[in-house]
Amino acid sequence: MNISNPIIVTKSGPIKGRKKVTDINVEYYSFQNIPYVKTFEGDHVFKDPEIHEPWTEILDCTSEGPAFFNIDPFRSEENLCEGSLKSLGINIFTPDLSPSKPLPVLIFIHGGAFINGSSSTTIYGPDYLIENNIIMVSFNYRLNIYGFLSFDDTNLNIPGNAGLKDQNLALKWIKDNIEVFGGDSNNITLCGQSAGGASVNYHLISPLSCNLFNRAIIMAGSAFCPWASIPLNFEVYMKKLVQQLGLNGDENDEIIFRAICEADPEELLRSTLSIVNFEDKFYGPLLLSPFLPRIEKYDNANRFLPESLKKLSENAWSQDIDVMIGGCSNEGLFYYLCDPTDDDLKKVDDDNSLLLPLDLQKGVDSDKKFEKGKSLKETYFGKDGTVSKEKANEYCKYMADKITWFAKYQTILHRSKGDGKTFLYHIDLPPSNDVPEYYDHGRKLCKIPHRDGMAHAEELPLLFKTQIARRFQEGDDHYNSWRKFMKIFANFIKTGNPNNETIDEGQHWDPIPKNDMNNLICYEMNTANTWHMSQLENLTKLKIWSDLYE
Repeated sequence: MNISNPIIVTKSGPIKGRKKVTDINVEYYSFQNIPYVKTFEGDHVFKDPEIHEPWTEILDCTSEGPAFFNIDPFRSEENLCEGSLKSLGINIFTPDLSPSKPLPVLIFIHGGAFINGSSSTTIYGPDYLIENNIIMVSFNYRLNIYGFLSFDDTNLNIPGNAGLKDQNLALKWIKDNIEVFGGDSNNITLCGQSAGGASVNYHLISPLSCNLFNRAIIMAGSAFCPWASIPLNFEVYMKKLVQQLGLNGDENDEIIFRAICEADPEELLRSTLSIVNFEDKFYGPLLLSPFLPRIEKYDNANRFLPESLKKLSENAWSQDIDVMIGGCSNEGLFYYLCDPTDDDLKKVDDDNSLLLPLDLQKGVDSDKKFEKGKSLKETYFGKDGTVSKEKANEYCKYMADKITWFAKYQTILHRSKGDGKTFLYHIDLPPSNDVPEYYDHGRKLCKIPHRDGMAHAEELPLLFKTQIARRFQEGDDHYNSWRKFMKIFANFIKTGNPNNETIDEGQHWDPIPKNDMNNLICYEMNTANTWHMSQLENLTKLKIWSDLYE
């Protein structure tokens, strides 16, 4: 097929796309903002999604749709909130609408702490996947209070996790329709980064997502991340929000819900951030908003998370599928965005229990908290070390393990059953002089110090074309590493095996042995050309985190 505006007939109705071309002149077809959920009207914006009604007229899907309405604390004050409350769309980018053999599919879920972000091609351009003959699919989903509000009153029909159920509905639509775009409905890889990675983990354990994809890639996230589920003191935050809406906080669920529905949407989003104080961010789970995934209390067929993460993980439907999981060498650089003062750090130095996860801060007696906190301080800052600005690198390593790596460790340990392989990676391709735009942008935005290592989200320009970083060129410092990274990911997406012709002898990537899941054998990706298997460098520290719960 070689036409500028192809028309495809999906099971929902006919759509029109457009032909595009990558930087190296590889043609592909783009279909954007395909509606998959019923338009939200009134209070339905908080409720479980419904499949979009079929249509008969040709729908124009030639341009990008709006993000779902969200708030981003890194945007300027006048642009703090953006997007639409009305609809959600799927984007499909395919190199061939009539291939001789159905093409492999990558579905990508964007990150943003479950409060912001979108599937925009300004960040997640499909070019590199297209050039590897892979169909890329992305979509928007509900965020923050609109995606994760919940009430105990079953009459309100708001059990929570609407945002994850949006994702689930998108996965079903893609599974049912991808073949008309040239895709293989039996060769789908689900991938996500940060909150998107946590989302992938949730789909791996939710009964509702069983068999909707064939393998998964979890980048820098996990359902076990402390920022990826409802906080222990959620009721406190909910009362704060209700009081900001003019109530006293003791009203019943129906009155509270009506007040939320009647609130100005932008003011409502601003309130979800303002109710979380600095201490909850810095000394807690790096919480930005309390509206997050949760175990659902309603007993119905549409429960996305019917049990605890631990129980769902141990008996997950996905134990037999292959999973790639990993993260960057200095994830904690990004989490330095709280920009702590000397006084903030001194408070931690004086009270080591503040280094503990929030559930241990709240759930153990004072003596045990002191001992456990002291253990963490000695682990990261030395027996006689101090928590201070001079120890920023050590603090970033602590934050990385607390916020992401320990959670990934838990995800991996729960995959010991079944036949599914688990491929762990640790990537260290830090900023170089050749493509600095993305790194400088992100680091300045988050007030990240220019220190060694690869920060959270800095792997994204390796997988996606982005408007804030140019493409790697032959001769660039990281050009060969980028090509190798892309080929490894492409091969896993196509076959479930990351190894390919770009892997030199002695650089084979092996899965974690099933009989030794506790010892994390990972694939080290670095600036040198000697990528290799080794034990994860921070494994000893992760085991110390695990011992805290003994």
